[in-house]
Order: sequence, then C-alpha cells, then structure tokens
Amino acid sequence: MLSTAGALGVASLVFVLARWLLRRERGDRILLADAGPVAIPLSALWPPKGRLGDYWSHFIPFDRAGTTVVPCIFPLTAQRCIHVADAEAMKTILNDRHGFVKNTKEYELLGFFGANILCTEGDEWVRHRSIARKSFGEKNNALVWSETVRVLDEWFMPWDHAGSSTTTNITDDLRHITLFVIASAGFSLKLVRSKMARPSAGFRMPFGEALFTAVHTVFLRIATPRFLYSLPIPSLQRCDTAYTELERYIRQMIVEAREGETGVSDASEAADLFRRLVDANQAETGARLSDEELAANIYVYFVAGHETSSHTLTFALALLAIHPEVQEKLYDEVQRVWPDLNSEQWSSSTLNDSTKLEYALAVFRETLRLFPAAIRISRWATGDMTIPCQNRNAAGCWEPGRVAVRAGTSCILNLHSVHMSPLYWGDDAAAFRPERFLSEWPRDAWVPFTCGPHVCLGQRFATLESICVLARIVRKYRLAPTPEIAVLPREQQWARLTKWTVGITVTPGPVQLVLERRYK
Repeated sequence: MLSTAGALGVASLVFVLARWLLRRERGDRILLADAGPVAIPLSALWPPKGRLGDYWSHFIPFDRAGTTVVPCIFPLTAQRCIHVADAEAMKTILNDRHGFVKNTKEYELLGFFGANILCTEGDEWVRHRSIARKSFGEKNNALVWSETVRVLDEWFMPWDHAGSSTTTNITDDLRHITLFVIASAGFSLKLVRSKMARPSAGFRMPFGEALFTAVHTVFLRIATPRFLYSLPIPSLQRCDTAYTELERYIRQMIVEAREGETGVSDASEAADLFRRLVDANQAETGARLSDEELAANIYVYFVAGHETSSHTLTFALALLAIHPEVQEKLYDEVQRVWPDLNSEQWSSSTLNDSTKLEYALAVFRETLRLFPAAIRISRWATGDMTIPCQNRNAAGCWEPGRVAVRAGTSCILNLHSVHMSPLYWGDDAAAFRPERFLSEWPRDAWVPFTCGPHVCLGQRFATLESICVLARIVRKYRLAPTPEIAVLPREQQWARLTKWTVGITVTPGPVQLVLERRYK
C-alpha cells in the first residue's frame, strides 16, 4: 500500500517537474505564489514580504529585478504569467479588450446573485455594460452631492452635541455614511441613523447589517460547503441569513420599482442609479437583463458604491490627522468656499461647489494613489504579442524595451506598484503629498479606477461623494490621532492608522480619531 502511494507521489512529482520544465522559457522567474483568488486569504502569510506576489511589496520586486515587466512561472501548475508595473504596458493591455481579456474568476466573489458587469466578459459583458452605463449621468451627479450633504448634516448632530471634541471610530462612521449615500443617491432609500438597527417589516435583519455582513463574510461563504449551513454554527447562520435577506431586499426593490413606474421611458429623466438602471433595461430593444441579473448588478453597485468609498475616506481622514499641515491647507480652501456655517451657501451646497475644491480633489487622488481599492488585477493574453517595458542598464539608468507575451499568459497588473514607482512619482513616491496633483502629473501611472473599456463607471460618483465628505468634515472639525497615538513619531502613526488587509478591496482597520470642533 505504501509502495503504491509512494510510487504515485513520485509519479506526480515527476509530472509536475516535467510540465514545468517544458513550459518554462529562458528568463522566467519562479513565482512563489499563485495570483488567483486563493492568494487573498493567504496574503498575510505568503509569499515573503517584498517578493513578487506580496500585496505590500510596492515597487521593490521590480527594482530588484531591474525591469518593470517580470516574466514568471508558477511551478505547481506550470502557469506562465507576467507581473507588470509599467504604466505604458498597463495602458496597452487595458485598452485592448480583445487581445487581453478579463479573468472572470477574479470576480467570482461578487457573483453570488448571478451574472453581472464584473463577472462577465465578451458579448455578455457588452450587454451588461450597455445598460449599466445609462445609470450614470449629470442628474445623478447632482443628487450624489446633495444627498451627501444631507447625510453628513444628520451624522454631524451627535458629534456637535458631544462638546468641543469627541473621539469616534471613523472607520465605522464612514461605513454607514457611504451606505446612506449610495442607498439614497443610488436607490432612493432614505436610511435614518436612529432606525438603522431595525429590520424592515417581514425581514429578519436590517438592510445595512445584511449588506455589511455579506461583504465581510464573503470568503467564509465561498469556502464553506452548503450542507454545513444547516448546522447550529452561529457564524454560518449569520452569514447565511445575511445573504438570504440581502437578496430578498434587492428583489423587493426591483418589484417595487416596476410597480411604481411613472411611465418615464427615458432613463435620463430619473436621478437615482437604480431607477435609471430599471428604466434603461425596460427601454432596451435587445436582450434585457433578467431579474437575477438586475439583482446581481445592484449588489455590485452597493458594494462598489459603499465599500470602496468608505475605505478610501477612512485612509484619507487618517492621513489628514497624521499630516496636520496638509489638513490646514484643505481647511483654508474649504473655508473660502463656505466662509459661514450658518449661511444657505453651506446648508444648501450644490454640485457647483465641487469645482472650487481643487485641493480636496488632490487629497482624494493622493489617497487613492497610496491606497487603491485593488492592489492588482489580471488579464489573459489571447494571442502572441509584445508589450512595452523599462529595463535598467549597466549604468543604472532605465531605458525602454519590449517583452514578448505568449497566448495563454496571465498578465498580473500591479496597480499599487505603479502608484509607488519612483519612475513616475519621484523619490518621494511613498510620501503623502497631495500637491503633486496640482500641476502636471503622470496620468497613465494613476489607475485606481483602471482605464480603457473596463474603466469604472462609478468614478464620478465616488469622486464627488468623497471630496464632499472630506471638505465638509474638515470645514467643521480638526482631526487628530488619539493621545496615545499622537505621541508616537509620524512613521509609527502612519503604520498604526493606515494598516490594511486584503478583502474584496483594500480594507483598513478600525481607526479612532479625535474630532475637535472648529467653531464656537
């Protein structure tokens, strides 16, 4: 028995080695970790820090390799891939939708309710995209701004009544603020802070809690066999309830939207994303989205419109607390826009104010450069081709080159490595310096929303919401670390307040900040 098992083991090892040797090409580096979905839950343990595949490696592996595009092979599967940290190469890959196709397996985490714009590619993706893009427009942008103002005014009340200063978990606050904004501007759901813990009639869990739980237990949902959910395990039962109730909430929204149709045939007449999505789908003369597909896309809207924005804003406020000189520059700008907090200009702020907040926009962009929602994405090469790169020569200077890419190669686009590359951002690439976005800056090397045909449809939504939140919080409050953090050197404050893990997106930890009122 043992000899048979041993023989099978040796045969398997020989097979793996032979396949690896046959597929390996000259110049390929051995990759220590696969770049697939399994890499996310293992990211804190493997690969070693600073190596290719490490989410926290910045530009280090590419600097060590002396090139911005590194061909690799993963021995266990003999899968060839290239790790890319080159802005021009990324632009080439992301703009060629047919030569480099999306790896839909990356987005299976968001496909629980069915096919959606993220989980599809090819003609199916075109069908989803053509309808989804009609959800966004200038009327929705105006609604995003006004609803963000309204939500913040409600959220400020307990802070204002707490005295001259208050300490708050800003991570949790922003998680709810961005949920309220996407619920209102996206789906005409007016969530109220005082009632957010109560489930709607006929439901077992409040909407916000169902969404939060579904997002935070996504890996548990994937890894756990369905039969285990029938066992009395509290964590599994809570996860199952969250997904069941969230799907019920979303399907009820679809039914209510159809029952409440106003006869508007042009989606541009509506303002909220959901109404525009349903109207666009009804007006579609080709293949419409099914109710299951509508529900799946709504789930994506909620996750993308709330999860990513809340995390970006958490990092931004933490960075402002760590860098009071940047915070005061932002305060000077917003004070010019809203000099009087008792004026109608403040209480009834409109979308026009967004054009006056250039430094707030720079803070937002710099935060996304340092902490993009996605550290990396991938594409599959459909044919043999070459892509640009930069190589360091014997004199230590970087010069342009080309790299061959074979059909079937997995192209790992390291967005964060490009954002942290001194080739584009200078020797202070790791520093928080919003001023770099106030003059000419390397636009091709800033890709938090990606680019090309798959560019994020919600980029304008997220930008407007975020600069409104940043500007109005800083106008009313001075942000500071808690006393035990404030006494630490700035580097240690940064390490403590901007620590993150990998989930559906880059996820900050709980951040406690002191908010001191700037007004009497």
